[in-house]
Amino acid sequence: MTLLIWVGRTIVVNLRVISVGIRAHVPFGHVAL
Repeated sequence: MTLLIWVGRTIVVNLRVISVGIRAHVPFGHVAL
């Protein structure tokens, strides 16, 4: 159960980092997402 929570948190963090990176490089990245 703990492993599932850790994996879930890791995925959420990765998605946030990727979305922030896209927004930083593409002005309208938040529209695409």
